[in-house]
Amino acid sequence: MPKTYALGSNEMVNTPGLLRWAMNGYHFASDRPSLLNVFTSGWSQEENPNNPPKEMFDRLLKGEIPFTVENNAVIFTA
Repeated sequence: MPKTYALGSNEMVNTPGLLRWAMNGYHFASDRPSLLNVFTSGWSQEENPNNPPKEMFDRLLKGEIPFTVENNAVIFTA
């Protein structure tokens, strides 16, 4: 069953901008591990089991999962 996720921003990180930057760099296979690590570390399932799994971040960064921006948060369902 699909689940909706919200990746919020804070004073240090503008998540919509970070996601767009990472998606642009994700076109380069050599950059993918580092960019994926930004998201899996920043929204770790170890810290919060409700955060998306690594495989979902990979799909999001590849542009396979559509997202919207609401109140400076990235919202997606997968």
